[in-house]
Amino acid sequence: MSTDKNSGPCILVVDDDITVRMIAQECLAVSGFTVVTMESAKDALDQWDVIQPDAVILDVLMPEMDGFEACRAIRILSNRKNLPILMMTSLADPKTIKTAYEAGATEFSVKPLNWSVEAYRLENLLRMANNTERYYRAQEKWSRTFDAMTDLVLVLNADLQIVQANTAAREAVACNSKDLIGQTYCEAFCRSKDQQANCQVRAALTSGKKIVLERNDACQEGTFLVSILPIFDEMGNVIQIIYTAKDVTKERHLETQIRLAQKMEAMGTFSGGLAHDFNNLLQAILGFTELVTNNIDPDDRNQKFLEEIKTTVFRGSHISRQLLTMSQKIESRKEVVHLNPIIDNMSHLLSRTISKLVEQKVNLAEDLWAVNVDTGQIEQVLMNLAVNAKHAMPHGGTLTIESKNIQLSPYYCEIHPDVTPGKYVMLSLSDTGCGMDKETQSRIFEPFFTTRDPDKGTGLGLAMVYGIIKNHEGQVECYSEIDQGTIFKIYIPAVDNLDESVSLTSPEEEPIVGGTENILVVDDDPSIRYIAKKLLMDAGYRVSLAVDGSHALKIHHQSEDVFNLIILDINMPVMGGVECMDRLREQDANLPILLASGFPCSKACSDRLGSRLHYMDKPFHEKQLLQAVRSLLDFPAKKS
Repeated sequence: MSTDKNSGPCILVVDDDITVRMIAQECLAVSGFTVVTMESAKDALDQWDVIQPDAVILDVLMPEMDGFEACRAIRILSNRKNLPILMMTSLADPKTIKTAYEAGATEFSVKPLNWSVEAYRLENLLRMANNTERYYRAQEKWSRTFDAMTDLVLVLNADLQIVQANTAAREAVACNSKDLIGQTYCEAFCRSKDQQANCQVRAALTSGKKIVLERNDACQEGTFLVSILPIFDEMGNVIQIIYTAKDVTKERHLETQIRLAQKMEAMGTFSGGLAHDFNNLLQAILGFTELVTNNIDPDDRNQKFLEEIKTTVFRGSHISRQLLTMSQKIESRKEVVHLNPIIDNMSHLLSRTISKLVEQKVNLAEDLWAVNVDTGQIEQVLMNLAVNAKHAMPHGGTLTIESKNIQLSPYYCEIHPDVTPGKYVMLSLSDTGCGMDKETQSRIFEPFFTTRDPDKGTGLGLAMVYGIIKNHEGQVECYSEIDQGTIFKIYIPAVDNLDESVSLTSPEEEPIVGGTENILVVDDDPSIRYIAKKLLMDAGYRVSLAVDGSHALKIHHQSEDVFNLIILDINMPVMGGVECMDRLREQDANLPILLASGFPCSKACSDRLGSRLHYMDKPFHEKQLLQAVRSLLDFPAKKS
């Protein structure tokens, strides 16, 4: 066993490769962790009570005991349900990954590992684990005081007749004490013959063993944790049965929400970096395509192929934005509006796009409260839910869209702790389709989960709906029954004031105008620098290039010419775009700056945008670039 002592959280690294252990120890220690390394899983389990790690990193392939078996053993051994366990291997096949998660892994990484990234991931996992641990502690404290009064409690004699019942038990069967006492347990609580035949209370009476089970049936609405405890006399005979049923419906719902939130946070971390690199690649493809387009005859038969490439690039960009929206990494551009005009507009669009076999009904509340929403994202929610409904009704049916005002009660918010009581606008979409079973319902908001064929769906549609509504501080619920249909209910916080100046119409497109000004383009990607320079020079501008923020400051300081505009990529090595912008603004507060990035614009950045500072998403096409440049150059500077 090797230990690198720090004051930070303790990370147990188990790998039979000494090189991996040494690298992990050094890299994680630099990040402030206390690192304990072990050569085998068996040794780690033997030393578990001594180590008491805050997180575990396990190799999959190890002698004696592999990572999967070790992970399962740790889950049994550890008294922390949410202990972060990260499994690593050079095997990246779906079966290995599935087995890792089924064994209880929190995360899965493929070798070779970037330990700086893993350190960041561990910090996130530990933070989530601590938050979950605080939740469980608070929940246990609440349970000790509240559940003592609300648990269903019965005392049964040896003939399974009820001799005592608490208030919760009487309320469960809508029966007073006089009528309930003397009935058998089966008469009062097992209304179906199947349940009477498999009566667990009778099994406990016969075996004399305590039985604990989870019960979810038509007799009692909800999910209950049932405990059946035999009571013995001096001779060892069962004389009574203590039957308790704890309503765990809320807990199961909360556990589902926590698991989904953890998956969405992990997906958000992944999708942010992916979107940046992916959008830079798309920018290069789009840029070179436009350069070719500009240099061949408009009647050339290859023009149509180039247009298809451009269309494909923006389809790729749309998928990237879907990932970011789903993981709540895109700041919403909100405005105070009524939902009814948005629903009306989308209803007309849907009537032309969904199957003619589907009848559409729209019921909108006339006195609907205003909401603060991103109109485009709400339209996306409506479209995604409507498309799902269409697929659930291949032979036709009815799609109903409704809006109404609603007050969410404190009781509802106990089950949904990320929602506060108050005034909300409810938007619902219901269909008369095939419906879903409980297992499918429990997974519908997971990224990439889909019941359709692989070539007919990405599994991001409902994950996007979840991400958008959570980004609006709202709540989305799904109710479904097999062959009965599905209802999605969305709750969005209401606001008091409506900005009557808001318009749903799109502004007219500005014409493309070039110029002769001097522009500095700063980007660490050589392809993007080349494309931007070519497009700008073709429009008449003079262009200089820099590879990062530090290089840009040097060129700006040494250049004999005055730069009229700076185009800055946000994410660059050495010095990023925002820091470079702040340094440039110290010298010239009115210098026009155009920020561009494959990352979504953060709220901190968007709050600073204005007449002399614009932001542009990658990939952008020639027209967007030239319009943004001209807009910044033409706006008059403030006089000192």
